[in-house]
Amino acid sequence: SMEVGRYVSKFQRRLMVANYYGGETVVWGSVQGSPEDFTLASTIAGAFTQTISDGNGEITGVHDFGQFLVIEKQDSIHTIKLQIAGDLGSKLAVVEPVLSGESLGPLGMASTLKIMNKLYYPTRSNGFISSNPTTSGDSASVEIAPLSQKIDPYLRNSIELGYAKSAASGNKAYWAVALTGATQNTLVLEYDILRAAWTKHFGWGP
Repeated sequence: SMEVGRYVSKFQRRLMVANYYGGETVVWGSVQGSPEDFTLASTIAGAFTQTISDGNGEITGVHDFGQFLVIEKQDSIHTIKLQIAGDLGSKLAVVEPVLSGESLGPLGMASTLKIMNKLYYPTRSNGFISSNPTTSGDSASVEIAPLSQKIDPYLRNSIELGYAKSAASGNKAYWAVALTGATQNTLVLEYDILRAAWTKHFGWGP
């Protein structure tokens, strides 16, 4: 059986579940085409489980990129591919770390957006970042770009990102955030991806 995880995604007709109590660095993949069946088997369609031992701390998010699954931690990003044996009788989960560095990964899945095959997210101490995981042949890589240099002083002095929640509409990303010292999100930061411009909105909360 499988424990209830904090993060859920899909990958190649499988339900993916990650980060459960006692297994904060573990990812489960269901039987292919059967999201409620987590019976482990080495066959191609069978369920599988994988521990992401590289990187610090627990898994903070899981995102489907088609050919590979992206697993995030606060200080690293990893990819998982399913390698099929030549006789088509078994599979192997291949994990590849593609990014490592202090506060380069997402804080959590609730504050991470996937837009046009890029991830947009706040970090623990590097403001907002975008990352672009890609594959070339058998190798995976990721390009990262800082997004919030123009507002970094404001973020450091006035904003608490630990409770952030995200949403997207068109080419704009939105994060509901708290003011420093608060735990309730009362401010919305809007990022226009095409213009690389930030806007803040008050009074959008319930």
